[in-house]
Amino acid sequence: MPSSNVLVMAVEWGDSRLPSFQTPPIAEVAVTLQYAKPLPVGLQQLLTVQRAFADRYPSLEEHPPLPRLLADDGVPRLEVIELSGPYLPRVFFVGSPTNDLVQFQPDRLAVNWRKVEDNDEYLRFTEHVRPSILDAHERLLSALSDLSIEEPEIDAFEVVYVNPIELQTEDQFSTVLAQLSPSGPGLLRREPVALQMQFVYPLELLRGSLLVEVRSALRKSDDARIVLMTLTARGAVDGTFANFVECVDFAREHIVRGFTDITTNEMHARWGRQS
Repeated sequence: MPSSNVLVMAVEWGDSRLPSFQTPPIAEVAVTLQYAKPLPVGLQQLLTVQRAFADRYPSLEEHPPLPRLLADDGVPRLEVIELSGPYLPRVFFVGSPTNDLVQFQPDRLAVNWRKVEDNDEYLRFTEHVRPSILDAHERLLSALSDLSIEEPEIDAFEVVYVNPIELQTEDQFSTVLAQLSPSGPGLLRREPVALQMQFVYPLELLRGSLLVEVRSALRKSDDARIVLMTLTARGAVDGTFANFVECVDFAREHIVRGFTDITTNEMHARWGRQS
């Protein structure tokens, strides 16, 4: 399991030096914790859970459950689940405004911040997203206490950043991605006409990995050209919520640094890099 002392030192060292942008191209951030064993929560108990979130997240949505996160051999994967027979759906407790939501199913709890309108300003991880998962955890523990359910062990985490990067008229993919620098003759040295790439980097300290997915696309609302970059960090937790928070902080640092490394100085200037 990750060493708490090492993680704390790494986070303290990194936070003061993390790259920061005035207008980062972030459309969504999600933080997920997974329980080692599914909670004994059915439809009746779900009403108690919903009440614990209702004042901040008044709306309810139902969605299919997600597969479990697995962290074998240091490379987290997804476990396929069979949906035969009755099952509790994954529920969204949606906030007001709807930028914030909590996802709950018996084996996981997640918070999301998402851009709903084009002019929505990202509310930042430290000031908003991180406090939201702390708050959601406390609310769920309150509901579980009312249901006489003990605090569950946590065995895995996931942090996801979604960045739809808009291309201006004269931009090429190499304008965004530092890895692409076409020069000289040759077919593979020219600018590509489309992108679909994946990079997986080990996060040994977290017994996990950082997955960077990049693809070109057209934005649905206006057909604008974008580069969609999704960074996902997954790893193992030693069972406690305190270690989960340490792992999330450390993973977030790797995501921010990885995003900065893979994008160009030109884009950093466009987003208003501050540090």
